[in-house]
Amino acid sequence: MNPNEAAEQVDVLIAGAGPTGLSTVLALAPLGLRIVLADPQGAAQLADPPPDGRELALTHRTEALLRQWGLWERLPAQARAPLQAASVSTGGAQAALRLDASHAHVGLPPLPALPRPGWLPQALPWLPDLAPRALGDAAQTPIDAGTHLGTLVSQNVLRRVLWEGCATLPGVQVLAGHRLESMQRDDDGVTVRLVGPQGQARVLRASLLVAADGRLSAVRRMAGLVADLHDFGRSAIVCRMRHEQPHQQVAHEAFHHGHTLAVLPLADAPDAGDGAGEGGALPRHCSSFVVTAPSELAQRWMMLPAADYAATVEPWLDGQLGRLRSGPGEESRRHLYPLVATWAPRLVSQRVVLVGDAAVGMHPVTAHGFNLGLYSAETLARQIARRARGGRVDPADPRALEAYDREHRHTARWIFHGTNAIVRLFTDDRPAARLARQATLHLAERLPMVKALVVRQLVDA
Repeated sequence: MNPNEAAEQVDVLIAGAGPTGLSTVLALAPLGLRIVLADPQGAAQLADPPPDGRELALTHRTEALLRQWGLWERLPAQARAPLQAASVSTGGAQAALRLDASHAHVGLPPLPALPRPGWLPQALPWLPDLAPRALGDAAQTPIDAGTHLGTLVSQNVLRRVLWEGCATLPGVQVLAGHRLESMQRDDDGVTVRLVGPQGQARVLRASLLVAADGRLSAVRRMAGLVADLHDFGRSAIVCRMRHEQPHQQVAHEAFHHGHTLAVLPLADAPDAGDGAGEGGALPRHCSSFVVTAPSELAQRWMMLPAADYAATVEPWLDGQLGRLRSGPGEESRRHLYPLVATWAPRLVSQRVVLVGDAAVGMHPVTAHGFNLGLYSAETLARQIARRARGGRVDPADPRALEAYDREHRHTARWIFHGTNAIVRLFTDDRPAARLARQATLHLAERLPMVKALVVRQLVDA
């Protein structure tokens, strides 16, 4: 790094403008900090990200945070799909476990409330009553599962709304098309060199650098923070398809021999299509289909024509949704994602902190990865705010960062390792494992308190 380059002073630099990076901006903004958000993608792509096939299952706690930020209502009604129930099976009709919101109220005491943070940040201009509540109430309010388990929202739609929320915040600067090239730390701050879209350099001096740049985080590597990466040797194919029978807002997860199928219920399409092509008019009912298989097999399925792929998947549902059809144009496009989980044993190093997938990258079987990333942003902001003294906020306060490290790893540990254990059990095709998972589902279906624990953890995650 050239010592002659002038450095711009900021409080927080966030590397990565994905959903968690944007959420971190929103979480920290009430503290009145000078925040810079940098991302290699251009401004147009960040403001209006293209569909990538991924659907996010938002918990009630996530919904509460988005409401407090004034963003829930900005999500188009057509883009929000309530999830009323979920079914887990070993394929076919064997050993099905069904979960719905009513199970959250069976024989369990209320979930403990998290401590209320003692801070009074400045109000956001578009949410004037946020100051006395900020993030604390969403973190501590007991969750009522109500009539649904959660809400499904397309990732690109959520990113667009988060971006719009950040664009209105004072004290926030976005550097689109800028990648982080190098960093140097000392006791007083971290100096970062960014390279812009035309190769121009920009040097920032920040009190805190937040790594929100994903599972293969470059910032994490530069900071010398270790991460355990687990490559499952599998890939997920995600796409939308139409189906003849309504889904009744029920998600399905079926573990078949050699592959897994998840069906996520979405809002009906506005119309039934133009009827062009074989099979007549398209049905309006729509779901997201996530097929997980060994990567070599997934690559072969990606090469199939759309109609052949639909015909391949249809029998796995045993007629529950009727005939499957690919939707028009981009709607039916398939996306392939290799499955890699990430766990960082330490989330903080000198003036650097990990959030989102840079800290904990989940297996997508639960579709809850964004919730965990959002909680990391909320936890970081809350712990920093707790240490504010006399109106002065130090985003790199070591006590705040250590408290964040402890709390978020504790929050993430059970769901991360528990999910991986479930994945190992339900993707093991040996006879003993097949018997074990059938017995597990059979037992869980008959124990209301087990269902209650699972549902209450899912809605609050």
